[in-house]
Amino acid sequence: MDDPAPDTDPAPDTYALFRRAEAMLAAGQVTTAVELVEAAVEASPESGSLLELAGRAHYAAGDHEAALADFQALAGREPTNAYAHFGLARALERLGMLMSARQHLRMAAALSDRPTYARHLRRVEARIDDVA
Repeated sequence: MDDPAPDTDPAPDTYALFRRAEAMLAAGQVTTAVELVEAAVEASPESGSLLELAGRAHYAAGDHEAALADFQALAGREPTNAYAHFGLARALERLGMLMSARQHLRMAAALSDRPTYARHLRRVEARIDDVA
């Protein structure tokens, strides 16, 4: 008899935190979402899904430095994750790092054909041209 595959999903309690944080973020209860997702990331730091949600929650809370850290960690673990690069670019843009933002938007647009990525890339490039 074969051994069952190891469980790679977050622990049930962590998953419950993830789902509650996701619901709070969708409902606009950003502070609660941040608290919940930070607890979930602490319990399961290897989860890419949790890092993404943490980045989204921190970004929505206006904590762009924390969002930057979350999306950097996610992009480091999953270098072909287009959304990780997009989130990273948005945080960089908010922090005034337009050249770095453009680099990650280019990567996001190359990895995915989502029109949002190309639209944001054009906007950042226009801002860079305005500064130059």
